[in-house]
Amino acid sequence: MALIEEAGVEGDIDDIAKDVAAHCRYGDGYQMAKDLERAYWDCDMRIAEVLEGHSYRLDKAHEQFLTRFQQEHGVQPPFPVGTAVKTRHGTGIIDRIYEHRAMTYAVKMDDDEKAESPTNRRSLFYFDEVEAI
Repeated sequence: MALIEEAGVEGDIDDIAKDVAAHCRYGDGYQMAKDLERAYWDCDMRIAEVLEGHSYRLDKAHEQFLTRFQQEHGVQPPFPVGTAVKTRHGTGIIDRIYEHRAMTYAVKMDDDEKAESPTNRRSLFYFDEVEAI
């Protein structure tokens, strides 16, 4: 309710919730406001700012849930560091367990020219998003 009041949105709470749930899952506040405009909302910058906060809070809640789930259920990485894996973006090698997000590998992708020094870019995948090859 606070999000709705903060944005100055009027209407039936159930209809508002359905629209936000259907159109505002990912992206920044501006993108979500554009998505709502396609659902015939009249969005302004205030709504975009509120949606930006919504996105942040949703991401934080998801991270906290995954951390608790991993701790409560003792979830361990199914594959060790160094395993060759297939992902939705191609193949690579598990470089490490990513320390800033629960149940996540940092994968050095085979076809990524920025995977080597000096950038050492890695792609992040949840444990269940990779398959050993």
